[in-house]
Amino acid sequence: PIRNANPDELLSVAELLVSPQGKVVALKTPRGLMVMDYPDRIRLVKERVEMLDLASATGSQPSKPSGKPAIQPTEAPPASTVRPQVELDVRVFRPQYVNVETLLPAIESLISDDGRVAVLEKEDQIVAADTDNASPYTLRASAHAAMNNQAAARADHDRATLLAGSNSRAWQAYVAFLLGQPDYPAVVGVVDRAISAGAATDYMRLMQGYAHIQTGDADKAIMAFTAMLDENPGHVNALVYRGVAHYQKGDLQAALNDYDQALMLEPSDFNALSQRSVAYHNNMQFGEAIDDYARLLAQEPDNPGILMKQGIAQTMTDQYDAALGSFDRVLALQPDSAEATARRGDVFRRMGDGDQARAAYEAALDIQPQYSLAVNGLLILTGDDIGGQ
Repeated sequence: PIRNANPDELLSVAELLVSPQGKVVALKTPRGLMVMDYPDRIRLVKERVEMLDLASATGSQPSKPSGKPAIQPTEAPPASTVRPQVELDVRVFRPQYVNVETLLPAIESLISDDGRVAVLEKEDQIVAADTDNASPYTLRASAHAAMNNQAAARADHDRATLLAGSNSRAWQAYVAFLLGQPDYPAVVGVVDRAISAGAATDYMRLMQGYAHIQTGDADKAIMAFTAMLDENPGHVNALVYRGVAHYQKGDLQAALNDYDQALMLEPSDFNALSQRSVAYHNNMQFGEAIDDYARLLAQEPDNPGILMKQGIAQTMTDQYDAALGSFDRVLALQPDSAEATARRGDVFRRMGDGDQARAAYEAALDIQPQYSLAVNGLLILTGDDIGGQ
């Protein structure tokens, strides 16, 4: 930190002292210089800058007359010149298994607005400086996770959240880390702690409800999403995920109500359309599912999963030409899709074209031997229906 001099004025001095590989950045908040270099050079810069900063305070350095009366030592400086002195925490990371350029975007997303990150490419190091006490632990946790040291990453995330208080950045980083494991019970616990600390964001509360769904506790998920919706009735994602929880409980109508409400607010919301199409399809409401598939494909025309489901629904509603078109589009994207090939056989079998059906089933078996959909299709063709379709 620089308490008296202007950091910009000291920048040129520091730049003369660093090595050819070193870097110096002037910081306005907090006032100071961030130096990235070899340890001996950093010590040298620190000593010289502190000396100049002290000299500036004692008036031993000449200055140009400003035309204004000097402030007497007994006077307080004007309020506009008083700046809180915040300690800058600087950490150096040297990854072992990944390139520093790979880690840089992730680390930049974790530091506070006052923080800085720089890369020393020749030394394969990342230097991070921040005023947020929790940030160094969050940054180190990110590095541990990148090196697949999950226990160390979790320990540092725990330390970061203990220091973070109501600062949501460290809490959110911990939740994202746990979702990546995945460790859904731990997500629930961390978000509970964040709520108690006053740090929980909508994202964290949403992920807590999602974690309840993943652990099979639909009732708690519904409670979490309902609490969010009580505060913000227009929260589309909370409506969609509450619909998923209702569907998990077996309450189809409540799920459809939530999906419909979400789509009234955001008619093109992809997640809401996807979840509603699943509910319709699994409930054999194929016409409604086809309508939703069309709206989804308008956004992602080359989505093979949606095209496959659309083709199945079209088959079940005797729209055979349309179904063949859907499966052909899947095969154009994924030529080795045994499922799309076998389902073309199902369409031909329903149309009464046994030869083309058999050819399609055999082609599916060439792609994936013993593929059950193709095996059952051939058995049905030969009159040995085992109930598979």
